[in-house]
Amino acid sequence: MPEPGEESVLQLKQHKFSQPVPYAIYADFEALIEPMQTIPGKTASHIPCGYAYLIIGPNGLPLKPVTVYRGSDALDHFIISIVREKDILAKTLHTITPMHLTTRDLEEFQKATHCNLCKKWLGKDRVRDHDHLSGKYRQALHNKCNLQLKQRKMILCIFHNLRNYDGHLIMQGLGNFKTMK
Repeated sequence: MPEPGEESVLQLKQHKFSQPVPYAIYADFEALIEPMQTIPGKTASHIPCGYAYLIIGPNGLPLKPVTVYRGSDALDHFIISIVREKDILAKTLHTITPMHLTTRDLEEFQKATHCNLCKKWLGKDRVRDHDHLSGKYRQALHNKCNLQLKQRKMILCIFHNLRNYDGHLIMQGLGNFKTMK
């Protein structure tokens, strides 16, 4: 506990982590359970037979319909597909769309007196913050605060039951792609 007189308010200092990740991939594997009587101590083998994934864009909507695949090569096919999706999305993450400033946005910027991030007086140190993917004006900030809100260049991939199941399958499949980053 803070001592009396000390500042007793916690504040977020790394504002880049307050920004949503622009893209998220939700994925799941399916596997067939095949009995194994030939290996002592092992009762069944899990054979990947299909997968599905959905890519959610910056606006919270799917970028395209759910991708579903079934086949004996599901694991290798998944890794190749995800790498291809990553390459496509990475291009958009590294492209900065110019700011689109409406009359209303300009009025809001001129009326702003305090930085929307640190809540301190703006004064003459004011810049227009905008979404680098859509080009939409967001808010008035100090230059230093604006630099803290850099667009994160990562694509989140969330699996159903990765830790207990899918992760094991994926790690086995990655062994087939030793030359790929």
